[in-house]
Amino acid sequence: MARASPGLKSRPSGSAEMTAAMLCGIAGIKQKTLENSAAYLKSWIARLKSDSRLLVCTASQAKKAADFIQGKAPHLPAAP
Repeated sequence: MARASPGLKSRPSGSAEMTAAMLCGIAGIKQKTLENSAAYLKSWIARLKSDSRLLVCTASQAKKAADFIQGKAPHLPAAP
């Protein structure tokens, strides 16, 4: 069984953060940086430095989520 990289634990929350940022940009909502956000981003920078694929994978998940929320996601076949 393949082992997940340490950055995978943070990917769901990072994906949610990126999705929110994408949707705010699309909707024209300005985001304010808070101290908590700055601390969170600092922890992400450390993870990004240790896992070069993390940003691409997380951004891909965020894009899919943003597309789904906007109704742009491809429809999945019905379950049998």
